[in-house]
Amino acid sequence: MSFIVLMVLLCCLTQHSTAQAQSREDKEVKVSSTLQDYTREGQSRNDKQMTEFTFGTQPACQPDIYSVLMELRAVEARLKAAESQVTELKALETRLTLAETQVDELRRANRDRPKIAFSASIGGDGDTGPFNVDTTVVYKTVITNIGNAYSPNTGIFTAPVKGVYYFRMSIFARGSVATNAQLLKNGARIVTADSHKTGDPFENSSNGASLLLEVGDQVYTRLWAGRHIFDNANHHSTFSGFLLFPV
Repeated sequence: MSFIVLMVLLCCLTQHSTAQAQSREDKEVKVSSTLQDYTREGQSRNDKQMTEFTFGTQPACQPDIYSVLMELRAVEARLKAAESQVTELKALETRLTLAETQVDELRRANRDRPKIAFSASIGGDGDTGPFNVDTTVVYKTVITNIGNAYSPNTGIFTAPVKGVYYFRMSIFARGSVATNAQLLKNGARIVTADSHKTGDPFENSSNGASLLLEVGDQVYTRLWAGRHIFDNANHHSTFSGFLLFPV
């Protein structure tokens, strides 16, 4: 009887232990399943975030980056405009330098260019002439004589350099008489100033010409025989000339 009771107790204990062990195993399986669920859920969230980041979900700072890019493009445009202006300024500077060089060359050329000009009148107070022969007129009152190419003692201009010169003469007479003079180069008549009797109390005339002269060529005026010229402090009768340019 005692043996049977012991066997029954042993069986009960064995079943109880087995039930407890099974309960622990069920709990462990449940915990493991729960952990796996949490793991899968976390992985799913990570995958979703990665997909959104990769395929177009814009981060919160995207508008700021766009503004910075637009500003950089505006700065780039301003830099290009500034570079264009700098290029234009350099071109202007080059042209200005060239112009300054040309001006300096012209100044040097003008400085080194011969300066020849004269103007003189007969002077005195009265008539010159008439003479029995054609006579060289001497203009004794010198107004200007740059280069000293005109002689107030002879009335003759002598070319100091080869070039083109311009000469002009003016004659004046009173008393309603004819007056006549000629401009000559080395004895050859070039132009004539002539005034006939008109009945007026004064007669006057003038003429001029541009002449190519060699060094030493002479230019002067000559009064015709039987004519006269009048002058006084008002310088009515004059002879002038100047160098236009050397050649």
